Amino acid sequence: QVLRVGVDVLEGRLAHVWMLGSLLSTASLPHGEALQQLRVWLQIVNVLLLLHLLRRLSSLATLLKALPRSGSDATAAPVTPAVTAAAATVAAAVTAAGEHLVPRVHLRSVPPLPLQDADQREALAALRETVRKSVARAGISLGEDEEAVLDDDLACCRYLVARGWAVPPAADMLHAALLWRVRRSPPGPLCDLDSADGAFLRLEGGRGKVYVPDGVDCHGRGVLVLDNSVQRSGSSLQASMRYFAFCIQLALRQAELARARGGGEGGAPAPGLQAPPPDKLLIVIKLHRFSLLNSPPPSHAKETLEMLMNHFPESAGHIIVYRPPRVFSGLWAFSAKLIDAKMRSKVHFISGSVADGSANDALMRRLAGDGWKQLCGCEQPFVSPGCTEGFEPDSYWRGVVQRDRAWSALRGPKPTKGST
Repeated sequence: QVLRVGVDVLEGRLAHVWMLGSLLSTASLPHGEALQQLRVWLQIVNVLLLLHLLRRLSSLATLLKALPRSGSDATAAPVTPAVTAAAATVAAAVTAAGEHLVPRVHLRSVPPLPLQDADQREALAALRETVRKSVARAGISLGEDEEAVLDDDLACCRYLVARGWAVPPAADMLHAALLWRVRRSPPGPLCDLDSADGAFLRLEGGRGKVYVPDGVDCHGRGVLVLDNSVQRSGSSLQASMRYFAFCIQLALRQAELARARGGGEGGAPAPGLQAPPPDKLLIVIKLHRFSLLNSPPPSHAKETLEMLMNHFPESAGHIIVYRPPRVFSGLWAFSAKLIDAKMRSKVHFISGSVADGSANDALMRRLAGDGWKQLCGCEQPFVSPGCTEGFEPDSYWRGVVQRDRAWSALRGPKPTKGST
């Protein structure tokens, strides 16, 4: 496992280095001294990476030599500071490998509601009061969607958890999220397919670029599937962000509805298995047909990350990057700088074989359930021209209306727009 971690780190860094070299070599640069210097620097970086890996492996060799030999007359070598340091290095590497092979399943971060801790209840009340005052000072009129967020304990607690229950930074975060909602105006529950929102959603998501399966994973989490290769040409930033926000909220409603129904598709748990229920999502990004020609514009990618981190905080349980091509490694190196460490720890890459019994299959079964391929639309046949695998637009949108009507009936006779 230690050797595998070292090789993975080396291969990942080399991929980024050679990605940079290939981009610069194909650009309109003068062939001559500048390009020759670039090649020299690449060779130097490769040598340094190899030396770094060898240094780490030498620590493992030092530890192995210090272990006592088997036998009745074996004597243990003294535990020196060098051996202790080597053991710590190996332990950290093994821990990292174990986390990759058997990742932690992120289910819930918000305490069970209603809040039992007096300090947390006080923080929640102070958050609402602070945000309402800041909104009033800014002269902003909140709509039904924004008021629903302020009235939702779970939604408000997400911001407090994201900022360690510190009210001032959580209030700033929530204030910015409300302003974003006012500007983007994401649609609420879709109870009428013939409405203006219904027409917009069917146009923007008619090919399945982002959709929410009718079911939950084996942990009871809603699932969000993305496939930018079927993105509709000419889609504006406003339209894309409105649609993506609707899908996030639909996935959160799906988890709530599935639990009320006593389970869901995709290997969902039996009722009462998770108490309290999970409040996070499983996000699957299908990249097996990714190319620079169908990649999202930087402005779309940047605001998508901001939505997940700042406007829907503590909502992502795991983010599965499914079968990315090698060219994606360069883009990930750029995108990773925009993501905080907590979010990066939830990202898992699925590359190579996904056949039954493979390592990737075992990982996905742990994160999503035995029926992960059907639930996430992976390795499925195409059923509609121009759409992502396993996606049929007419039946999907009829199902969305049925699910949102059932959710609205579960919440009460008067559904609230844009609830989370």
